[in-house]
Amino acid sequence: MKSVFLLSFFTLSVTLSYGQKESEPPIAELGAAINKGLKDGSFSYGPNLGIEFTPIDEWLEIEMDLTPLTDGHSTEWTFDVLFKKPFTLSEKFEFMAGIGPEFSYSKADNTTIGLEIAGDFMYWPFKTKKWGLYLEPDYDIDFAKGNNQSIGLSGGVLIPFR
Repeated sequence: MKSVFLLSFFTLSVTLSYGQKESEPPIAELGAAINKGLKDGSFSYGPNLGIEFTPIDEWLEIEMDLTPLTDGHSTEWTFDVLFKKPFTLSEKFEFMAGIGPEFSYSKADNTTIGLEIAGDFMYWPFKTKKWGLYLEPDYDIDFAKGNNQSIGLSGGVLIPFR
């Protein structure tokens, strides 16, 4: 199942970003994530790999993330697709509000589907946007039995494909 997530993630990201304008290259996200279950209080953490692209300037950005979260005993693989509205706050700061489906896989729960709502804060230290930093708080709800809910935070480095 993990290989299906990985293959889908990279195939979809390359396919969707192929027709991009040269002025808006796809952006890779490399970072880490932490998550807290709201029902049981459990914590999980792991690396975060994502890509985002802009199909409609100033109106829509699409972000896809793959995150293996572990609590020290088991691992849950999550893949999400967020549809985000960008807001330019200044030359160096951007904010995006987004919502989209989240797919999770673990040996205990198999594959589940849920919903993710996120805010994305981006900081670009250079005008040319050679690289940047991001911080993304989120809320997740799982539609499987029990409707598990969690809050999370991911952050890391932004690297545009140029």
